[in-house]
Amino acid sequence: MACGTPIPSVLTIHGIWPQHAKDVLIPPYNAANNLCYSKAPITDLVVLKAVGVVHHILSFDMVNEKFSTSPLPEFGGTLEQYYLELLDFHGMFGAIFYPREGNDKSFDLWVMNGSWTKQLSVKNVIGFQRPLGFWKNGELFLESSDQELVLFDPSIQELRNLGVHTYKETMHITAYVES
Repeated sequence: MACGTPIPSVLTIHGIWPQHAKDVLIPPYNAANNLCYSKAPITDLVVLKAVGVVHHILSFDMVNEKFSTSPLPEFGGTLEQYYLELLDFHGMFGAIFYPREGNDKSFDLWVMNGSWTKQLSVKNVIGFQRPLGFWKNGELFLESSDQELVLFDPSIQELRNLGVHTYKETMHITAYVES
């Protein structure tokens, strides 16, 4: 996720051969400061998170080569109070909101399936810094306050340390999908 960087005005789609590259204009968006975007694909979408005045998500469908916008879910706060992470949740587009302040963190997972639905709400998870992504059994990879990779099982509210240490906010999870 890159923040404070302007969203580009053109998206270049590359084919198998260099001569198959194609430029697609990104539609104008009405967002002021604090723009963020993620070039990581989530299912068949490239997601551009325009966070500013409008609080919308601008996404590009790679199959149909079309842009669309959708509002953020009504999560009960502001982006000044909560962090937002966009991710894949079992092949669906998901958004996790978690508070910017405090050590005892909570988070809500919202999933877009035509409209936003709150899928999961977890309260008072002690010692986690930020969510990273979901694993196959619905467990959630988290970065702990001690910069360790942990796995959280929401069904039993249990954290398991996986023994991987890193520098603060450098850990990322990338989903591998076999083609």
